Amino acid sequence: MEEKVPLSIIYLGRRGGGAKITSQVSHDLKRSKHFSVSSICIRSDNELLKEYDQSSVVRLFDELRSVKTVLRIFQYAFMPKKLLTEVRLTSKGFCLIPMISPLGMVVEKILEMQGITVIRLLHDFERHPGDNWPPNILNRHIVKKSKFLIALSNDVADKIVKLNPRMQVSVYPLPTFNFSFSDIELHKSTGYLLFIGRIRRYKGVENLISAFTKLEIQDKELIIAGEGKLQVSSNSRIKTINRWLDETEITNLIKNAEVVIFPYLEASQSGILPYCVIQNKKVVVTPLIGLLDQVTSYENAYITQGFEVDDLVSALNAAIEATAVVRTTVSPVSKNIEACLLESGFFTKE
Repeated sequence: MEEKVPLSIIYLGRRGGGAKITSQVSHDLKRSKHFSVSSICIRSDNELLKEYDQSSVVRLFDELRSVKTVLRIFQYAFMPKKLLTEVRLTSKGFCLIPMISPLGMVVEKILEMQGITVIRLLHDFERHPGDNWPPNILNRHIVKKSKFLIALSNDVADKIVKLNPRMQVSVYPLPTFNFSFSDIELHKSTGYLLFIGRIRRYKGVENLISAFTKLEIQDKELIIAGEGKLQVSSNSRIKTINRWLDETEITNLIKNAEVVIFPYLEASQSGILPYCVIQNKKVVVTPLIGLLDQVTSYENAYITQGFEVDDLVSALNAAIEATAVVRTTVSPVSKNIEACLLESGFFTKE
């Protein structure tokens, strides 16, 4: 039997999509025929700490902002061999970065200087409006200096190659996340329209609110759930849950929704959308390439003609009036993380 290549996974953010995709790829690679996960390096305050294989977990830092974290960074910089030992890597080893983070970039640089091959997943080519991370200049630096990247959508992959034609890029379709589920009903109402996720300017929530007030059907509620700045004029049919949601809340809200809406003005993909498809939910999405790729051949997807309020109104009316099509089969993800890694060429025997 061919010996497996040891691989370390490093994510030094705390929560959200980065934590979830780290959990997903670590579980997937545990079943790999070609790779073994030698370590999953995270922070002690990672919100999904208990989801990871504890035999592989290395708590590299406790939190982002602390004197202890700063001192440990200096220690690793002056004693890089200690870092290699802690992440369970040897010189010329490999590490996978599911999502870049400010603290992670420092660690990755130290590892690269020790001969470690760092393989990154690049989620977006450009920073979303309203977000502070990652800066566009960093994304472009990564694209220009890397030999290989894994993109989460064809749109991002095309932009990478346009900037760096010599780049080898593999596309890893964002997998369907396994969210925790609870039988306890957290919200009594059902049959509502739902926006769920972090509230950011690029997600088009203001357009959605305007569209909702113009709907022909007036007996529906709209729930807007997620953390972020939100201003909603007084409307008894619009409910807000303006905070960070745990996984059981996410699954519960989606379960009881009639239509889940993705009114994004800009996006390369959505982590929630594949889960809605698996749950056979009616979804309304704007015509962004990354979102369209995620609902290819999905009968319960209603695509807006454009990004204006009236486009949303038309799609919402169509979705509400339609009966959801029951799917008998679910299309599998076309490529797993193992296949993407093998396309890098780093693991080909000479």
